[in-house]
Amino acid sequence: VFGPNGQIVVQDQAFFRCNNSVLRPCEKDDIWKGLTFVESASGWINTTTIKNATVAVFITGNSRGVRLTDNSFIKCQTSVFIRNSSDQQSISGNTFETDDVSLPYTTNPNEYWAIKLSSAQMNGLIAQNNFRQVRPQKGVNRYFGIYAESSNFTASENNFNDMYRAVDVVANTNVVAIEDNQFKINFLKEDYDVYQIRVSDC
Repeated sequence: VFGPNGQIVVQDQAFFRCNNSVLRPCEKDDIWKGLTFVESASGWINTTTIKNATVAVFITGNSRGVRLTDNSFIKCQTSVFIRNSSDQQSISGNTFETDDVSLPYTTNPNEYWAIKLSSAQMNGLIAQNNFRQVRPQKGVNRYFGIYAESSNFTASENNFNDMYRAVDVVANTNVVAIEDNQFKINFLKEDYDVYQIRVSDC
């Protein structure tokens, strides 16, 4: 349980292992900062629930990777952010979910991202994940599935449900493969992008 400024920082070649845990703020509508992996740190996070984090898992300047398997990311503004990193491990079997409850995030409080890549090179797959936005017909929050800028990845066998936009690729640096994914939109809802996959500046 974490306070508003609470976070876990993993650094100096440390290895972090988290299994069957719940990482959350003190109150149900509070927020906390999340986990940060710096440079040579690495880890496995398995079957863990992470709630209401500004950036649930932040990997920066990293060449070893963090494996994320069978976790639940609930109402995190950014669930996974990988920046300036290479040789990154798989993100598989996870659930990324948000709804229309407003939380006190300080920057763009109505925009959410499941996976955000910036100058990131993925060796592992982004595979067999569930992305969903649970919201009314006309929602306030926008949820983006995979956003990748100057990066490469393979997204396979994922399910995207009622996302504002499922996949957004900008200026990819190598091959991006998007294969065997499912995209579902409830057309009674008013706020979604007609282009569920957008590719630009490639």
